[in-house]
Parts: sequence; C-alpha cells; structure tokens
Amino acid sequence: MQISTSGLVLRQVKVGEADQILTILTPDRGVLSASARGSLRLKSKLFSGCGLFCYSEFTLTTGRASNFVDAAAVKKVFHGLGRSVEGMALAAYLAEALTVLSPEGGDAAAPDPQQPVYDQRGQTPAAADQSDFRDARHEPVRLHAAHLGL
Repeated sequence: MQISTSGLVLRQVKVGEADQILTILTPDRGVLSASARGSLRLKSKLFSGCGLFCYSEFTLTTGRASNFVDAAAVKKVFHGLGRSVEGMALAAYLAEALTVLSPEGGDAAAPDPQQPVYDQRGQTPAAADQSDFRDARHEPVRLHAAHLGL
C-alpha cells in the first residue's frame, strides 16, 4: 500500500554503501521508520529529500514489517542548523526528544489530535535554524524548547 505524507527526518542510519534507514516524524502517522534505498548516491532522486532535518513530502510503500521511501520532494531544508556546533547539538537533542515523545507506528496517532502537536514541534527546527548561537539572541529557541517540556 502506498501512502503520501509530509515529514521531518529526525535520524539517518547508514546501511551498506548507498542505503539508509530514516526516522521520520509525520503529522498523521507519528514516528515512522523507512528504508531509503540508494539515497546516498549523489544522482539519486531521494538524495536531497532524505537529508537530516529536512522537511519533505514522502511517498512510502508499506510492507509487512517495514516501510520503503519511493519518492521525496523537499519542502524546507534547515541549513542554519549546521552553521555552529551549538545549533547541531540542539537540533540533535530536539530530534531525540521528538522521537521519544511522539507516537510510533502507522495507526498510533489519529490525524486530528496529533496535528497541533506536530505543528508545534515542527516549528522548533525552524526556530533553531534562524538562531545565531554565538550570542544571547538564541533565547527564543530555549524558550520554545522549554515550552515543549524539553
């Protein structure tokens, strides 16, 4: 069965030479794990959409025990997170917290109750992306993380 959903890539695990397993936070299905075959090749159609902290529109095929990424179209890339060590550290911490706090599996979350939580948590990478961590102006990111209880 094929599904189409938007999602934020929270984790990448390299498998083999060109494959990876992604952990994706979606608004309607919670946290999903999906295999992206060949996504580490530069000429792959999945390369840009499967990047870490990339917000993309995914087309997934659900199998018996796992999901497979068929297509990924980039919606938003948070380039600012990689500008500093502090930005990457905060993004990694928030990704881990979102992975733990969000429901898992295909039917774990109903679309209506999960949507406000997803929208609120989806703003956190954007706030971190726009922050300059070298001075005190990154206080809104700390406040947003505190508001989420992180």
